[in-house]
Amino acid sequence: MVDHIPVRVCNNLGHFHGTEGGFDGVVEGGRGERGDGVADGLHALLQQRLEISPTFFACEQEGDELLNPSCCGRGAEERSGVGPSGVWPDFLCLGKGITGGYLPLAATLTTERVYEAFLGDYVEWKQFTHGHSYTGNPLACAAALASLDIFQNDNVLAGLTSKIAMVQRRLQSLVAMDHVGAIRQCGLLVGIELVKDKASGTPYAFEETIGLRVCRRARELGLITRPLGNVITFVPPLCSTEPELTEMLEIIERAIDIETTQSNHAEQIRS
Repeated sequence: MVDHIPVRVCNNLGHFHGTEGGFDGVVEGGRGERGDGVADGLHALLQQRLEISPTFFACEQEGDELLNPSCCGRGAEERSGVGPSGVWPDFLCLGKGITGGYLPLAATLTTERVYEAFLGDYVEWKQFTHGHSYTGNPLACAAALASLDIFQNDNVLAGLTSKIAMVQRRLQSLVAMDHVGAIRQCGLLVGIELVKDKASGTPYAFEETIGLRVCRRARELGLITRPLGNVITFVPPLCSTEPELTEMLEIIERAIDIETTQSNHAEQIRS
């Protein structure tokens, strides 16, 4: 069993059908909101850890960008968190946004080379004898086709460029805030780290629940988001308009300002 270790390479997991090189690693894509980094630099990390060209699984978990209804990247090949780094996996596990989040459906993509390894006459017994009770559910597949049609017919990805640039510009005002540390962005996947002291980078103690308090305040102001510890996530739907994105970020900024100001005031009273 392999622990969930994002953006790290787990070497020597065994050999794939006994071939030389075998399973070189398992890598998760961008989890920038948690502080693990995003796609940028992933290729250098792989080259550093592996002596040969990487062969690995890229596994989509919550927060990744591949066809995720609440997370979006800079292009079809980039939303998995592997495209921008120049690294391409032999296997790519994905789900969520294939159906727009309406019904559960997942898929595993692989290269032609791997596919051919399991293709042959029945008597050769090369096939991958694997299945699930809900494999190929017709209702989920119909939802998936409708969702993918929207991507293609509405040219969704092409419309992201200006939105991503606008969000990047708007985040600059948050960077200047006294209790905002690093802000990590990959497409429209954003993590905003809150710190107790910006100069030293001292984090808030988890007991202060600053991330939770900011998200609760944001909900009162009209925006539902969630914290990961002291990091506020911002993963808007792909269909968000630029005015809507601006309003969401303004709410986050106000919520951070209110809660960090109250935290400082309470600490001054205690001292």
